[in-house]
Amino acid sequence: MAYGLVFLILILILPFIALPFVLAQWEFRFMALRVSP
Repeated sequence: MAYGLVFLILILILPFIALPFVLAQWEFRFMALRVSP
């Protein structure tokens, strides 16, 4: 039961932890596209 609860909490929290990295990656990609002619 406890393991399932921890697993559920990780599933709920991980996207919020990963979101800034994903946004930074996309921003970097768009900046590279914008700089290149």
